[in-house]
Amino acid sequence: MKKTYIILITIIVFGAAAIVLYPSKKQEKVTVTKDTTQTSTTNATLPSESTTVSPPQSSLKDGQYNGTAESTPYGDVKIAIVVQSGKITNVNYLTMPNTDSHSAQLSQRASSSLTKQTITAQSANIDGVSGATYTSEAYITSLQAAIDAAKGV
Repeated sequence: MKKTYIILITIIVFGAAAIVLYPSKKQEKVTVTKDTTQTSTTNATLPSESTTVSPPQSSLKDGQYNGTAESTPYGDVKIAIVVQSGKITNVNYLTMPNTDSHSAQLSQRASSSLTKQTITAQSANIDGVSGATYTSEAYITSLQAAIDAAKGV
């Protein structure tokens, strides 16, 4: 009988914790009728047909922008971004850790992945590279400084 109570209490506690930690998300439903003058929405605003919505413009100015030099236990990281048509198109590595062959090899592997992530994300909001944590963190800080420079911040 005691085991049953213990199991029941455990289920209740874990169930309550799950509800608190993982609340359900409400989905919003948007309904639009054919007559655009009578648009029915729930928590949303839709533009009328005569309104043109243009895509957000990039605030990055074209050119090459240097990031800050960031120190790691293995050496400094400093990058520069190349911006064309308001988008990051390339990353130049001005300084990367290369104090020994292992650091140089790790930097080479990390730089390729970091460049791809940056061009895809178009921001400093990237994952970095597993096994090159210090280099990734320094890269992200230098990258953010370069992006800020490209924005004129």
